[in-house]
Amino acid sequence: MKRRHQSLLGLLVMAGPIVGGGIVAAAPAAVAAGNVTGQVNTKGALLNIRTGTSSGTAAKGTLRHGATVTIVCQQPGQNVRGDVRTSTMWNRLTNGRYVADAFIRRSLTPPRCDQKVATPTPSPSASTVGQIYTRGALLNVRAGATTTSLKKGTLRDGSRITLVCQQAGQNVRGDVRTSRMWNRMPNGAYVADAFVKRSVTPPSCTQPVVAKPTPTPTPTPTPTPTPTPTATRTPAAAKIDTDGVTLNVRYGPTTNAPVTGSLPDGSSVTISCQLVGQQINGSVRNTDLWDRLSNGTYISDAYVERNYTPPKCAPLPASLRGWVNPVPGPGGSGYRTKERPTHDGVDFSVRRNTPILAAASGTVILVECNTSGRTCDVDGSPSVYGCGWYMEIQHANRVVTRYCHMVRKPAVRVGQWVNAGQVIGYVGSSGNSSGPHLHFEVHTGAAPATRANAVNPRTFLAPRGVYF
Repeated sequence: MKRRHQSLLGLLVMAGPIVGGGIVAAAPAAVAAGNVTGQVNTKGALLNIRTGTSSGTAAKGTLRHGATVTIVCQQPGQNVRGDVRTSTMWNRLTNGRYVADAFIRRSLTPPRCDQKVATPTPSPSASTVGQIYTRGALLNVRAGATTTSLKKGTLRDGSRITLVCQQAGQNVRGDVRTSRMWNRMPNGAYVADAFVKRSVTPPSCTQPVVAKPTPTPTPTPTPTPTPTPTATRTPAAAKIDTDGVTLNVRYGPTTNAPVTGSLPDGSSVTISCQLVGQQINGSVRNTDLWDRLSNGTYISDAYVERNYTPPKCAPLPASLRGWVNPVPGPGGSGYRTKERPTHDGVDFSVRRNTPILAAASGTVILVECNTSGRTCDVDGSPSVYGCGWYMEIQHANRVVTRYCHMVRKPAVRVGQWVNAGQVIGYVGSSGNSSGPHLHFEVHTGAAPATRANAVNPRTFLAPRGVYF
């Protein structure tokens, strides 16, 4: 779902050391006291605007050659060879985004971001210099001390960084050590200490500043705090990040599920809970987690910026487990639509001879050829009536599933027990059919399976964890 641009800073970046903001270089003579105006110089190409000081961070827009920008301050990051200079400096714009200084013409040097904004941090003398060691891989920079925290950028193997302090977080097994400590850098972001070589242990981020000794205060009773609801029980807000395109909202946690709507980039959403679904590589992360919204629909967590971990969705009750998709892929023509009000199931357009699976365990109660033509052993057509080769399975709680248009007579027999996921036949085009597909029905209060007790397969199976 990402848009691709023929733009710079995906092609012209050069590997180089990354120095943290805590190491202050000697300032040029003409350092501006406030904002600085600059001009983009890319020899006609587009310049990416990014969320951080690296070409590995998310692109949030582009600037044309010759565009004027207002620079608030500069921050060191990835070394870039541009059309103006080769530099590790990145310019923070008024919207908080960054562009590489390597492509900016300016008459004044912007102030350093760590000098312009006064942030209480441990003294420079307490900072430690470390080196990234990842055996050639990139190391993610995170907003917090956990791998589920928002990704803020990446650091190359061998990069030098300044470590302000350490904080306990998620335990990580790395190429240097196994540790639950995370290193906070001058920009407030974190890297796992498991991938950092250092000669000195940084101070604790929670370590108090030592001043002159003070008398021990007399202990006073601490009132019992009023219990507050757990934060995870209340749906919390997050933001869509798709690099400018819209994000599909789906009926279930898979791209096979129908699209129920879309959300523009930057939209705020309320996440009720998360569950495992289809693996997606998105703009924010690569994950198999999907976020259930407050209206019961789903979006991939791969495109969601958040600074918290949503709770897991409640597991399916035992009474609803044991159902599977009858064939892989998305469902097509739906149940009793406006265009086909007498269509009592869902069609799956899949290849001929695709295995058909029993949607749940049960007993085969019918195997039959149903056609107005000569035989079910040849392809039918829209002018022929009937389900072709089809079968029905009786499940628990008087539920019957029906499978139509098989390529040949099913290998199962009436009275045979089949398990959920067992192959019961193969996709064909027998009977009333214009091409290979499976027509799948669900009936409740059956047998017999009639039009009166047919139900929508999608709404029946969604609470059972099956989406198509």
